[in-house]
Amino acid sequence: MATRISIGSFEQACEEYEGYCTACQAFTRGECEPDARKYECPDCGQRTVYGAEEAMMMGLLDIGMDEDDSGDDE
Repeated sequence: MATRISIGSFEQACEEYEGYCTACQAFTRGECEPDARKYECPDCGQRTVYGAEEAMMMGLLDIGMDEDDSGDDE
């Protein structure tokens, strides 16, 4: 099952070159190429870190609206 994150969190992860760890289910490291696969996680030590864009394309991340962006124009 994909981890749900906001558009803002995804954009920030991309800008900061963060990697997504499938074991920890969190963004864990900087200096991660967008297409990275199987980088070592600094937290758990497993080689399960993927670049943010790669994780999204693989279906590991479910990108949703930001909480403050409900789509209502009130």
